[in-house]
Amino acid sequence: AGWGVLLWLVATRIYPKDPATGRLLVIESIAVWFVVDSIASLAAGAPLNVLFNTGFLAIFILPLVLPTRTEPA
Repeated sequence: AGWGVLLWLVATRIYPKDPATGRLLVIESIAVWFVVDSIASLAAGAPLNVLFNTGFLAIFILPLVLPTRTEPA
């Protein structure tokens, strides 16, 4: 729950004012979570969780790294 609150605060308070910092905070925290949780899942004999983690990672990372469409001025 704490990480969810952190992501919500970054998305609503930091990202609108400083997208580069907001993007960095989310990407770095997601990357650390992914590596640690996936290694722990493999060590615990739950490789399927790594697949689920990969999907969750994509949900967060793709919108932050893909180019955005800009509206015509």
